Amino acid sequence: MQNFAEEALLKEVMAQGWLNKLNQKQFKKARMILAKLSQEIPDVPKQQPH
Repeated sequence: MQNFAEEALLKEVMAQGWLNKLNQKQFKKARMILAKLSQEIPDVPKQQPH
């Protein structure tokens, strides 16, 4: 489940109230950074051909 890290981060962001201060452009940039980080996390299972 690749969205687990993203959900955890979003919950943390909302808990801190940061999301209210981010505009759309900054939020998209944060998501892009998060997507890049999630690709670098070895614990994230990749779909492999059987």
